[in-house]
Amino acid sequence: MSDDQNLKSGERRHATMLFSDMTGFTRLSERLDPEDMDALMSSVFSSFEGIVRSHGGTVEKYIGDALVAVFGVPNIHEDDPSRAVSTALAFGRELRRINERFRDRSIRLDFRTGIHTGLVTTGKRGEYDVVTGHAMSIASRLETEAPVGGILVSAETKQRCAQDFMFDTGHTLTLKGKEDSIEAYRVLGRNPNPMFGGSYFANRTRELEMLTRTFLRHDSEQPGGFMLTGQPGLGKTRLAGRFIEQIKAFPGFSAPVLTARARRYRDLNFAVIIDLLLTYFSFESSHDAAYIAEETARLLPVEHKTAAGFADLVQNSDAPTSETQSIVVLFAIFKAILEKHVDSAFSTLVVIDNVSVLDEESRDFLRFFLENSAVKPFFLFTGRKKPPLIDDLLPDVETLKLEPLSAQACSDLVDMLWPECSDPSIRNAILNTAKGNPLFIEEYVRYARESHHKDLTTVPTTIQSIFLSLIDAFPVPMRELLTRVSVFIESFTTEDMAFVQRRTDGETGIIDEALDLFIQEGILVSNDGHYSFRYDMFKTAMYDSLLNHNKRILHRIVADCMKQQEQPHTGRLLHHLVHAESYEEAGSTLLDVHDLHLNLAYLPYIDLLLEKLPADERSRRLRLMFAKSAVNINNGNMRETDIAVRELLDIAMNEHNVEYAASAFHLMCGHQRQNYNFEKARISGETAIQYYNTLIEASDTKSGALYTRHRSLRRNVFGILSVTESLAADRNAARDFLRRIEADCAGHGDCETAETAGYRASYYLLFGEYARGMAALRPYIEPYDADPDSSSQEAIYLGMLLSRQLCDYEAVIALAAKLSKIPETSYPNRQTHQSQVHSMLADAHYFLGEPKKATEHLRQAEFYQLQIRSDLDRIDALRSLTSASLIVGDIEHADRFARQCIGLGMQHSAYYPAFSALIVLAELLHGREDFIGRDFFLMQASYYVATGFSLPRRDLIIYHYLQDLACPDGCPAQQDRTRALMQAEIEQMASETQRKRLLAVRSLGCAHDTYLTERPPRDTSEKR
Repeated sequence: MSDDQNLKSGERRHATMLFSDMTGFTRLSERLDPEDMDALMSSVFSSFEGIVRSHGGTVEKYIGDALVAVFGVPNIHEDDPSRAVSTALAFGRELRRINERFRDRSIRLDFRTGIHTGLVTTGKRGEYDVVTGHAMSIASRLETEAPVGGILVSAETKQRCAQDFMFDTGHTLTLKGKEDSIEAYRVLGRNPNPMFGGSYFANRTRELEMLTRTFLRHDSEQPGGFMLTGQPGLGKTRLAGRFIEQIKAFPGFSAPVLTARARRYRDLNFAVIIDLLLTYFSFESSHDAAYIAEETARLLPVEHKTAAGFADLVQNSDAPTSETQSIVVLFAIFKAILEKHVDSAFSTLVVIDNVSVLDEESRDFLRFFLENSAVKPFFLFTGRKKPPLIDDLLPDVETLKLEPLSAQACSDLVDMLWPECSDPSIRNAILNTAKGNPLFIEEYVRYARESHHKDLTTVPTTIQSIFLSLIDAFPVPMRELLTRVSVFIESFTTEDMAFVQRRTDGETGIIDEALDLFIQEGILVSNDGHYSFRYDMFKTAMYDSLLNHNKRILHRIVADCMKQQEQPHTGRLLHHLVHAESYEEAGSTLLDVHDLHLNLAYLPYIDLLLEKLPADERSRRLRLMFAKSAVNINNGNMRETDIAVRELLDIAMNEHNVEYAASAFHLMCGHQRQNYNFEKARISGETAIQYYNTLIEASDTKSGALYTRHRSLRRNVFGILSVTESLAADRNAARDFLRRIEADCAGHGDCETAETAGYRASYYLLFGEYARGMAALRPYIEPYDADPDSSSQEAIYLGMLLSRQLCDYEAVIALAAKLSKIPETSYPNRQTHQSQVHSMLADAHYFLGEPKKATEHLRQAEFYQLQIRSDLDRIDALRSLTSASLIVGDIEHADRFARQCIGLGMQHSAYYPAFSALIVLAELLHGREDFIGRDFFLMQASYYVATGFSLPRRDLIIYHYLQDLACPDGCPAQQDRTRALMQAEIEQMASETQRKRLLAVRSLGCAHDTYLTERPPRDTSEKR
């Protein structure tokens, strides 16, 4: 394979860069012999390199008298920024020792250090491992601005290690040659109490009470403690911090609290034990050995020799001290502290965070101390898992595993961290993404606040580092396999993994072992032979770490893998083809999609392909532009439709292009039909038909792709015009267009589709022949009982509308269940569609004696209605909501929805839904005996009746019934019209049950009893 088809070594990750540069190098080199200068610098940089390695970093390169180190490459740790700052502080201590040795020669070395955390890429340049990225130049810039002997860090680095170190207030730096600026902070030293910063505490009341009870029961003559475990970010450290705050507030509490974080990288023997003791004395690294020894001897009853030995350990001096001697010194200090406070009412508390990486010397000390000390502290350990060491030290330690927070606790935490957040979509995205993890909530809140576009699809760097560090110990082939399968959108099988491994020269033999490991570690989950990431953000973190070059190759491989499937998921296949930059193949795949003109999910792909399409691809550009316009029309995006149609018309007129003209007038026909501009729809439609006729007649072959496509598009225009004429109540014209579809399909069996059946069903629905409409749809509904797909979606939805008219509410619910199996992303006009589906379900459940479910569906319908962007779509949704609310008995909402529908309907001349809302309001006001209001709305409705256009038959029945009641002496014409319409509606009911249900709908039963049953003459004295 070519280089473009091979994976490159390396990845994208956030790392911390350290630049440290010697000051006064030129002046010093002028004083010293070159050989002496070289020896001095070699000694300094050799010491520095050892410090970098001991902190888990790597020296990336030397630039003259400057050292460049990177933390997070090749091994990543969640605390790499802290490691880098700790390294810089260790440089300072090492320089003090070096300068002391050369004091008699008047030689003094000083360095400036800059540190930045940011995105880098790793890889190879020839035989060398290299790190590249803008983060390098920012760190270099910080170094040049740092004071002599000082450390300057960026805001990104400070934010990641603010609990470990102290910083100044910061200042703004303008990057050299750049318009942007950065915030820089000087490191002042270590935080004397580094564990428990932070402004929030997640709700862990039960856990806090359990920990407190265990502590209060502790007997200082017996070893005892508590172990907090759980996944990173669940709040183990925060809980420990709140526990410390609580016990310190107890009346009479005077016991010592010693805290430390276990680390892998400290260049200090007995690092954790020394850190514990430093919190007791409040010593800082800047204190010299004499001061530490003097203060230790003053505060504790220990010999001066012991205090001096402790000072040497703290300063990590070159004084020869064996491990045994060190343990003896530390034991004496520790024992003195415990005995000094032995009479306290509370036990001494020792807290060790992240105990699983406790250094070996500290482990040995704790074991020795517990075996030999008469007074025992209470230990609180935290860690992802309980290490074997804890069982060795404290066999009876109580262990508590923290679980994700409850939904309410998560919501409360977002309120506390971001009280001004007013965007529910961002809030819900944070809660859904964080999965109950308080650290993740905190990081996503911070990321969303700082991000101008509030994009939560990218994993914040802190979280990505946590995830990458969790797999850092895995064998390299398994790590590579995990990152490669992160390209799959959802799930994958072992066969998929093997396919990827073979194409990338990976080992297929490791798959089973790797899967066992990934599942055991909680990274993947298994479901019936399919595997997926337990957390989407883990998958995103893996994916984000891939080089862009490698992403393209892997997306191509996954696309090839999918194409071997019998029915690959179109949307996912498109995703992989586009990300593989296989634009031509993606375009061909997209244009073959059966529901292309309905599905909003395809719009981003259409836009991207139009952008990438070569200028000479005129035919494909036209098809994509047409598809984009059709999707926008079908989903109510009218402004976007207008823009696209104008663009098509401009091309058609300027270039005399018949195909573009046909497409433009075709789209205008559908656009005007949706706007109830029937005359414009007719003109546009007939014009489009003439252009399509020209194209069809000019075809060289009568079976080619273009010939077939143009006939299909012409049939679509026939269908639009059939619906247009149905709404205009011109039954003959509507039927004529249906016949033209049938004639076009004659001899072409593949022409008969769910789309053409939908045109007939719409015709029957608008003219009140519900049973015939269902018969037309049935062949496109019944085959999908077990596994419906988006091709049957519109047929199922129309079936729901017809079933509701037939009062077959069982069928309404059954069809809704079919729809629920189709992904929502494939719905045209999803919010409008879902709003109306829930309105229909409200009707159905109410009539089936389930009012609670009916109300729940009404609220769902309202929820979706509020998300609709298009006025015309909102009108349709409000019409359904109005009727359903009235049926369910929610009069207040029915009134409100009706008035909203009328206002928008009149504004846009949408007479069909507006008429329904007018009749509902007239009904409501009649029931309240507000006859003046009733007559006002009836008068408005009469204008729509006068047009002669199609109107909903049931609303017409109630209209004529109320008009008759409004006449002082009755109105025979209104009575006759009500009677005829009522009779026609009853005749559509297939059973007595359906007939009874019909008469329970709104005022239909009253109209029936008044005009279709024998009853005494009615009293008209209260008509007005």
